[in-house]
Amino acid sequence: MIGARRRIVLLLVTALAAATPALGSAPAGAATGPTVSCRAAYPWITFGRAEHIDGTVTPPAPGQPLRLQELVSNTWRDVKYARLDANSAFDIAVRPDVAGDYTYRVVWNNVPCSGATFTVRTLLYITIANFESINLGQAAHVKGFTTPPRPGQVVTLQQQDATAGTWHDVRSAKTDRESHYDIAVKPNAAGVYTYRTTLGSTASGDVTLPVFTWHYLADLVPVFEPSTYTTGTATINGTTYAHSVWWESDTAFPTTSAQYRMRLECRELQATVGPTDESADNTKIDLDLGKDTYTFPERELTVGPPVSLDLGTTYAYRLTVTATARTPDASVGYVALGSARIDCSW
Repeated sequence: MIGARRRIVLLLVTALAAATPALGSAPAGAATGPTVSCRAAYPWITFGRAEHIDGTVTPPAPGQPLRLQELVSNTWRDVKYARLDANSAFDIAVRPDVAGDYTYRVVWNNVPCSGATFTVRTLLYITIANFESINLGQAAHVKGFTTPPRPGQVVTLQQQDATAGTWHDVRSAKTDRESHYDIAVKPNAAGVYTYRTTLGSTASGDVTLPVFTWHYLADLVPVFEPSTYTTGTATINGTTYAHSVWWESDTAFPTTSAQYRMRLECRELQATVGPTDESADNTKIDLDLGKDTYTFPERELTVGPPVSLDLGTTYAYRLTVTATARTPDASVGYVALGSARIDCSW
């Protein structure tokens, strides 16, 4: 993840580079050869920061040069140069920029601290950017990058099985020169999908992708409905609307409601509302729409031009449509939601 701590493990042993007698101990007063001691300044560091390799040499040799070497393909290669300070000490910074195992040593006066090699292991992290939602038929782009950089590496997009919880590969792509990746995915059905990306054995965090599609209210089974509830084609002010719902709203049915389940997975309602052309000319109906405990502003409907609705319905379990008849006599009236549809991730 972005900002997660990366660990560099340093294994360090201090050793003498001078040869020692094969048997017994050196005689008293015998001269000892040059030695190099090394240590890592920090046992753990955050990736991107430098580790400092410091140490001393004996006998004292202020100002003399030394080398930092890296073991590459079983061959020691010089990577940095430094000089001993006035106290015959050194401090060399190293900052590996690619994941992997590294082995270094310090060489002075052609004497390596061969027994003081240490390994730097940089852990790989892979990030994935979250996205909000798409409509069915659109493509979503899963984006991210690796830390440390791994240009040209294959990143695999995986999708989680909603029932079993297992992961399966969907698509893959290579990281670019900045170690970024961009993988397009286009689900073939509405729903909520869970994805992650992997590089080798390293996996990113999980992200969810809601995929929305439109459903006509006429195709849904209401939680409850008025006794005169009807679906099909309705005519409002001379215009016919397919996939409509309507019911009687007059003195015989003064207050009626229909309710639909949204399960927190719907975000928008669109409809054209008004009395149907079969209603009496003096029909007046107050229409109230609400999501759970919230009620949208009331609409007063009369015969004539309809009212267009486009309402946000996110974070709600149920949608309620209530019609209250205001017609002053026994005239028959019908309230219609023309071509009413709701955008949901199911």
